[in-house]
Amino acid sequence: MNETKTIPFETETVNLLHMMIHSVYVEKEVFLRELISNASDAIDKRYTAAIAKGDRNIGPLEREAYTIRISLNKKERLLRISDNGIGMDEEDLKNCLGKVAFSGTELMKKQQDTNLIGQFGIGFYSLFMVADKVWVLSRRANTHQAYVFESDGKEAYTITPAKRDNSGTDVILRIKQDDGKDTYNRYLREYPIYKLVRKHSDYIRWPILLYMPVPVPDKDGNPKEQWGWQLLNTMVPLWRRKQSDVSSTETDVFFNDQFQVAKPLSTLFIHTEGKTSFHALIAIPSQSWQTYDTKEDRKGLQLFVNGVKIQDFCTEVLPEEFSFVKGAVDCDHLDLNVSRESIQTKESLSSIRNILYKKILASLREAMDQRNSYEQFFAAFGKSIKLSAMEAENERRRELSELLLFHTSRNQSLTTLREYISRMKPEQNAIYYARGTNQPETERAEKLDIEYLIFANTEDILFAQVCEQFEGHRFISLSDDEPEPFMVKESPFGNEETEQLLKFFRSTLQDKVDAVKISQRLETLPSLLRSDNGISFVLQEQSEQDVRATRILELNVNHHAMATINKVMKTDPKRAETYVLILYNQAALAAHVFKEDMSAYTELLCSLFHE
Repeated sequence: MNETKTIPFETETVNLLHMMIHSVYVEKEVFLRELISNASDAIDKRYTAAIAKGDRNIGPLEREAYTIRISLNKKERLLRISDNGIGMDEEDLKNCLGKVAFSGTELMKKQQDTNLIGQFGIGFYSLFMVADKVWVLSRRANTHQAYVFESDGKEAYTITPAKRDNSGTDVILRIKQDDGKDTYNRYLREYPIYKLVRKHSDYIRWPILLYMPVPVPDKDGNPKEQWGWQLLNTMVPLWRRKQSDVSSTETDVFFNDQFQVAKPLSTLFIHTEGKTSFHALIAIPSQSWQTYDTKEDRKGLQLFVNGVKIQDFCTEVLPEEFSFVKGAVDCDHLDLNVSRESIQTKESLSSIRNILYKKILASLREAMDQRNSYEQFFAAFGKSIKLSAMEAENERRRELSELLLFHTSRNQSLTTLREYISRMKPEQNAIYYARGTNQPETERAEKLDIEYLIFANTEDILFAQVCEQFEGHRFISLSDDEPEPFMVKESPFGNEETEQLLKFFRSTLQDKVDAVKISQRLETLPSLLRSDNGISFVLQEQSEQDVRATRILELNVNHHAMATINKVMKTDPKRAETYVLILYNQAALAAHVFKEDMSAYTELLCSLFHE
């Protein structure tokens, strides 16, 4: 007897559905992902049980016998998702679909519970975001009786005996009418359904077929529409295949299509097992893209759990130091919240992030051997790595610093810090740097054939000041810091004579400088203006904060100008003061901090021509 049973929901279903529609899910379209995932789980259970017992009465023993099929009835506004999985009997329908284990209030409290998925049909009921009625026709494997569950998602549901030729489940949705707020009609068109499956369920492990039209050439070669079952999903993503079975062309196409990344510098297949098991396929780009380092650029990796996409841009699994990396991570197990759209426990994500950091670091170290391609990569992403090194500490700072390239005075080529250290003079222990070649401060280093790094931008200088040293070798600015003893020169003047010269400069310049010292870095130029408080003139100019670089005037006491001033200040102090001001202004010009009136400076120069 086909007796229909009407059964009231045991919980506050109306409150639950209201919350489902308005707060649990971000996008309504994910209902299809949920129903396909349920179908996939059902097939998993049947296939596993059949294989475990070797019993064809339970189900086929061949994987290719299982499918998930989607079809549309546009006239009746019906969307059908069918599977030949484990199926449900009457009690299963009551327990899996009819018993929502918590009220809406309790669900809100338990929304962070990591074990809610699958316990009370939360994914199934997402369908009411787009449908006003559902029928579930199901027959449990190794049984003969089918049942149909019917509900409008309000106060009650019905279960009626029915017929189904084979074991499995049909979920049939009656799609809502367009209401001006959402275009529900899109769920009744084949191409939007195709796109949603590819977006959210492309890597479900069972074939997903859609009954749809495809153009087929007729006898004259003209396209003719023919309806049939079309495979939508790829099932096995590249990262779950053996690396040896995946061609470089396939990975290049994947990264270009998914992330607009052209030929990568390196492609990494990663597979780990243990407490945190995951597969990953990531690319280190060889060059930047149009939106890189802009507000429009989205950082993060695609995150999958057992082939189901959870997030498009998951930043928790991407090492901050390598934010330019693109790709996908597929975890075997992660605790999801009730909407499957975010992760509950961050410990697993942190473990994945640390593993990826080590893998990417090792790949970049290896890529450095191909210097030309690495230099192209570094031109695009070197600044990002440099800033990350400044923010890192201890071992990680050292590791990131190893990846950096700097221009060097040796033919202005690019070098690593370790390469620079290998070429240092026996008596040299510091890493020297300057703001460019042929600068006043580089004269002493060039005479002694001391190689130095060329820091052409603010972040280079900031890097040296923040990091202070690399592998025990401290950074010394040729313009701002005191050099090592082997670079020090002896003064041709006696101590008292030298002090009188310095005193005369200080009294003449007064508050224009903070100090006047004998230079250990000049060879041919008479004077140099530098800073010694850790704030360079460049940083002072570019900083948005109120910072001030100290002004230290260094004098080359070996220069003939000093001998002249030392002589004239005793016979014509006024003229000596003019010399001092000219040398100071010349040093300010060379340091790019000249702020005086140019006309006044010109007049000062011309005053030397007076009798």
